[in-house]
Amino acid sequence: MNNQVVLGLSGGVDSAVAAVLLKQADYAVHGLYLVTCPAYQQGISKAEALAKQLDIPLTILDIQTDFQQKVIHPFAQSYYACQTPSPCLECNRVIKWHHLLNQADVIGARYVATGHYARVSQNEAGQFELHKGLDPNKDQSYMLSRLGQKELKHTIFPLGELTKHDIRAIAETTGLKIPESEESQDLCFLQGTNYRDYLKEYFSFSESPGPIKLSDGTFLAEHQGLSAYTIGQRKGLPAYKHALFVIEKRPFDNTLIVGGLDELGQHTFSVHAINWITGQAPQKLHNIHTKIRYRATPVPCEISLTEDNQAQIHCATPLRDITPGQFAVFYQGECVLGSGVIL
Repeated sequence: MNNQVVLGLSGGVDSAVAAVLLKQADYAVHGLYLVTCPAYQQGISKAEALAKQLDIPLTILDIQTDFQQKVIHPFAQSYYACQTPSPCLECNRVIKWHHLLNQADVIGARYVATGHYARVSQNEAGQFELHKGLDPNKDQSYMLSRLGQKELKHTIFPLGELTKHDIRAIAETTGLKIPESEESQDLCFLQGTNYRDYLKEYFSFSESPGPIKLSDGTFLAEHQGLSAYTIGQRKGLPAYKHALFVIEKRPFDNTLIVGGLDELGQHTFSVHAINWITGQAPQKLHNIHTKIRYRATPVPCEISLTEDNQAQIHCATPLRDITPGQFAVFYQGECVLGSGVIL
């Protein structure tokens, strides 16, 4: 039996406990630490110390060039197109799982694993399904919705049936000494800088001022660049007789459209570049829910498939923050069907 598994080791408590659980299940664990950007260079010593504490071998791969090409460049292109990208979802597939599986091939391992809170199961047809993690407060299935059969058939999620409280208890019981750091909400490569400053520094990103208007065409003020705004945003808009929200960004005439809360919600939107977990659209698209943000509440929806791997999504209740460039993830109960990029 091939019991070798390559574990993505971050240096944090989740991947450390994943290693402990895998070893307890008699897997031969090999750690892999990916240096995607300068921020992760600073974590090498922490990962090495953790691997030593876990008594597992560790491979460190510097993949900054690959990360630049596959994640940062598309991120910049999306902003140039006046979208609001979410690069972490694609990063999981094209960077993390790509290199985990490559490393598994190098050492002859059958499996890869991470400390994500999600679950994998195999259905009656032999297809691998992605399911929500047991802990609703930590479930990360949304972030994994760009994976497919190639990745999932080799993937183990040791934390999928556990809560964060369970993880901390296991770490304490096994004597793991890991300083628990606060979870960052920023993109890793920004290193605490504003994304607009980052784009200006590394991509010569520049914008022109343009008008801020109501939907009826009334001019209110001037903006300094559309990339500073996202759909549903309230902060940074001009004073008015009632609260204003960003309704639309129009790159063709460099105009920012704002309006009241009643103008914000939409029932219908479109997606493209759909990734179906099983490799094809489900035959029965019923009892579907969608999330358009990682922390959003899923809402019931209907999916109408169109040509060129696109679909129109009709939600039972209006959604306020439908943002081009973000991902809509589709659920059927606990099962993730797939995701598409919002147009």
